[in-house]
Amino acid sequence: MFYLIIIILVIFFFVYFNRLNSLKIKGELIWQDSGRETKYFINNEFDVYGKPDLMYRKENGKILLVEFKSRKGGIYLSDIIQTKAAALAARGAGYDIDEILVKTRGKERYYKLSNCNSDLYREIERFVKIAQSSSYYNSDLVGTPENRKCYSCAYKHSCKYSFN
Repeated sequence: MFYLIIIILVIFFFVYFNRLNSLKIKGELIWQDSGRETKYFINNEFDVYGKPDLMYRKENGKILLVEFKSRKGGIYLSDIIQTKAAALAARGAGYDIDEILVKTRGKERYYKLSNCNSDLYREIERFVKIAQSSSYYNSDLVGTPENRKCYSCAYKHSCKYSFN
């Protein structure tokens, strides 16, 4: 039994670290979301909160922020907005993020970010205001179902807007 547990742990760590190493990012892993106990970042100037999956210090000293999505499909605008918000929030904590990576099991895309926080905020401002207003008034956001999104979404069986 003991050997079985050791083998399972070795396989788990191999798969987990292989997932991280599969990015082939040249740089040092400096931050990792470890689950619920990991606190999110806050940018008080823009009232933006976020928690990325990983952050790497690249060879040039700047930071790459990484967001994983577990689905096989493509990258959606909401993924990009979420990742940019996490970058802006982490910048509020002093991290010099100049690039983000959004990765699904089927796609990955890098995005260069503006060095100016105000410019980055303007790119996501409309979506931030929608999220803030819905949470302030405790209202539901309107769903935007699409066959391809609903097929890959984790809430496909419980969403009142879903096609499934």
